[in-house]
Amino acid sequence: MDPRGVLIACCDREHAGDGASTRAAAELAARMEDVWVELVPDLCADPARVRTDGAAGLVLGLCGPGPASADLQALARTAGLAPFGAEVVDLDLLARLGPAGTLAERAAAALASAASALLAAGPTPPGRMRLRLGGDVSRRGLLSGAAVSYRPVAEIDRGACLGTERCGLCVAACPVDAIVPSHPFPSVGTDACVGCAACVSTCPVAAVDVGGATVEQLEARMDAIWAWPWSERSAVLFACRGAARTVGSSGAAGAQAASPWIPVVVPCLASVTEGWLLQTLAAGAPAVGMLGCGERCGAGSMPRVEERARYVLGVVGAPDRVRIARADEPEPLAPLVPPAPAPGPGRDLPPLVNEPQATAAALTAVTGAGVELDLLGGPLGLPSVQVEGCTLCGTCTTVCPTGALRMEGDAEAPALTLDAGRCVSCGHCVSICPERVVEVERRTTVETIAGRRTLKRATAGRCRRCGAPVAPAPMLERIRELLPEESPALLEVLTGLCLDCRGR
Repeated sequence: MDPRGVLIACCDREHAGDGASTRAAAELAARMEDVWVELVPDLCADPARVRTDGAAGLVLGLCGPGPASADLQALARTAGLAPFGAEVVDLDLLARLGPAGTLAERAAAALASAASALLAAGPTPPGRMRLRLGGDVSRRGLLSGAAVSYRPVAEIDRGACLGTERCGLCVAACPVDAIVPSHPFPSVGTDACVGCAACVSTCPVAAVDVGGATVEQLEARMDAIWAWPWSERSAVLFACRGAARTVGSSGAAGAQAASPWIPVVVPCLASVTEGWLLQTLAAGAPAVGMLGCGERCGAGSMPRVEERARYVLGVVGAPDRVRIARADEPEPLAPLVPPAPAPGPGRDLPPLVNEPQATAAALTAVTGAGVELDLLGGPLGLPSVQVEGCTLCGTCTTVCPTGALRMEGDAEAPALTLDAGRCVSCGHCVSICPERVVEVERRTTVETIAGRRTLKRATAGRCRRCGAPVAPAPMLERIRELLPEESPALLEVLTGLCLDCRGR
């Protein structure tokens, strides 16, 4: 077996009485390259009986949530896989997420999503995992070495990171204060990190990854769902791994979704941004949902989940298209029971994990031309510059982490430009502007998706000796205003000569 490939092993139980496992396995084998599909008798009773034969990853389709994390890692280790090289797809939970007639297709897509994430995974550096002793380990797991396992943590790539002073967005995004604003780069306290991946989606330059949840893996997981050749497109449910396990362990009790839903398993809902939800709807999903742990969430994700859902509802204006489900409710799947609306027209929009690109691209795809868009709050900001007071010094552009503000043109005709779709309302430009003429409001308007525009353009003052550009004319005028008591000779040097001529 090709070591780059992934083995998908499914139990041979006929889910929901229609042989879904058999049909899902056949569909996967026909559609996916670099995967091998097997139906294993009694796999649910003993997942360790599967043999990977050199595959780089393993996806288990089981009648339930399967082994706990430590036990699954022990199974992976026994099979010669990386610590995060094995995943479980709960086929029973899938059966509860929609009509029986759609189960085979949804099972195939869910297995393909998990396999795609493993195929996109490279070697996990030591910095993205931390040794854990004990934890949720079965007696059988103790005998197989599950008492020693790894938990995923965040790691910052200092070669790509913009630094604490210029960016620091991951610091503000971390819900457990595990990322601290050290200098020159933020640092991760791995003892506090819960691996929620909120920092992964927040970083605008993809400089943060979490073990088992890199940018590439998250995008591959979503893309497999969006690109699946659906006969009946399913609504998409972003499901926290822990919440999905809790709901799956609760058995068949409670409500069953009336319309088909397909889960996309993520480390925590803290990582799911407005952009992910809007992109999913833009890709043609009839509805999007979020299944979280509720009050039990170690990252405290539910308040931000509700805030992000309100924003998306404000954009699409259709309450039925956004749902929130909680694993700590008596019937956690009850919000998914009402039928989802009909699928929308799918757009060819590759998934983007990182903000603000994810939201800006999705807004353009969802709203289209001529839309009236004006929402307070949300993930994006709307900078405004008092043009009369701006000197075109460009200081604001040096601290903008996303390039929303940028100096363009040349030395003879400099211009300050803005792409509001790239603003994350960090406020760096506000605090550093020497003239105090920049403000930022957390707001989304039609300007957000209008592209880059020029805020102010000016000509440069020229050297009186050689004619070379000295600096933008507004800046030179401001220098004269600030130094009214200085001698004309000094002002002549400062504002009328270029650097070369000043040294002569």
